[in-house]
Amino acid sequence: MILNHAAIMCSSEEKAEMFYKGIFEMEKIKEFIVQKDLAKRVFSIDKELKAIVYSRNKARIEIFIIENVQVMRSHLPHLCIEVEDREDLIKKCMQKKAEVIKIPKEDSYFLFIRDFDGNLFEIKQSV
Repeated sequence: MILNHAAIMCSSEEKAEMFYKGIFEMEKIKEFIVQKDLAKRVFSIDKELKAIVYSRNKARIEIFIIENVQVMRSHLPHLCIEVEDREDLIKKCMQKKAEVIKIPKEDSYFLFIRDFDGNLFEIKQSV
């Protein structure tokens, strides 16, 4: 099995661009609109939705722009990605004021970051 993409929500295109292009260095490869009737049937959202697809290497994230929509979030859902240099990613997050969560463990740490809309990412070091 191959994961084709992950889909998450952001409140604005600007926040998506700042995080996914600015921090994750992903390329915007596609934009599309999910028509209102389809959005209602699939996502129970009664409005047209704009989606932006970002990609880097084989990873793709589909961002749905949902302004002014209250969404209940728990702290469990997250995406886990591997990067070549976690310390470099932490520096980028700090420069752009994205939340960094370091949790100490034996001789290392768990690393999580949040985008500007509260989406959570676990960050692992590539081996």
